[in-house]
Amino acid sequence: MVAICGVLYVLGGQEADSIEGVNPPMLLHTYSIASSSWIDLNVRTPLTVRWYFTIVAVGKTIYVFGGDSGSLQNDLHSYETESKVWTDLSSPSPDSPPRPRIGNGIAASGGMIYVFGGYFVDRN
Repeated sequence: MVAICGVLYVLGGQEADSIEGVNPPMLLHTYSIASSSWIDLNVRTPLTVRWYFTIVAVGKTIYVFGGDSGSLQNDLHSYETESKVWTDLSSPSPDSPPRPRIGNGIAASGGMIYVFGGYFVDRN
């Protein structure tokens, strides 16, 4: 969850009654703090269903890194909250740093995103 201009953006979740092996798409939900109400953006994400990912906001852009979708991921996606457009920022090579991981920290400062810690599998 991240907050941008008085709106909370909540990504993901899992339906308790979903059929095993069939996952619903990852949905982006928003909550207006000012009006104390949920706003339905009707936005589906291009992300594969995953858990233990991290999310951070820089300005009015949301960034989602990694997670576990049956295997550890190191992909990076951005969501422009004004244009409502998702972009895959991942490297074409899955071997590019940072290593695929879950449970990591993520922070933004000075126009940079920092990914640190977490659990990953050593390939050596």
